[in-house]
Amino acid sequence: MELPDILLQDVNREGNLYFFTKECPIGVPDHIHVCIRHHDRVLLFSTCTSQIDTVYKFACHGKDPNTYPCFRQDDVNKFSRPLTFVNCNNIVDCTVQEFGEYIKSGIVKPMDGIMTETDMAAIAKGVILSPWVSNGIKELFR
Repeated sequence: MELPDILLQDVNREGNLYFFTKECPIGVPDHIHVCIRHHDRVLLFSTCTSQIDTVYKFACHGKDPNTYPCFRQDDVNKFSRPLTFVNCNNIVDCTVQEFGEYIKSGIVKPMDGIMTETDMAAIAKGVILSPWVSNGIKELFR
């Protein structure tokens, strides 16, 4: 589906959910990503996972569990699993133009559902607590 550039500004709003296909050169392939900030033409995304054992392993290796906020499936976020974690330690950034090209080519697919303001606050807290996120990015969430 060909989206005009003007519509891309509306598509990539904070809190929107996207599926990154296996062909996507950024992020984690075959995973859902959340648009966690739209600032100065840069989009930052955090990978979602429903694999509790993976989150537990990361937490056991020195990563703060608060950097993996957990969200329950509901009628707003429309996750396909009862629980989904967002990895606030791994942020991917790209320009609006690059992201638009990924959507136009179909390697990134917009999904139904959105994260609430409360959900976004939990993600922002996780980003701020992460020792792996640069201070420059953390400042965007303060």
